[in-house]
Amino acid sequence: METLDELENNIRMAEIKLLPIKQIADIRTRTNIRTAWSNLIEIGKKINDNWKLKEPSWQIISNSRK
Repeated sequence: METLDELENNIRMAEIKLLPIKQIADIRTRTNIRTAWSNLIEIGKKINDNWKLKEPSWQIISNSRK
């Protein structure tokens, strides 16, 4: 049976081995977030370019909140 020190050491070793996997997952998550924001910005630009109303979108949203 393992002692408490041995168990703690095994946990630390497992964490060290998992660190690169966590870092890769973090990079992928950040990349996905950046891509999503880029897509939203592009969509916003297209909406802005095709806006037909005299009032800007922020004013319509502000008025709807009142």
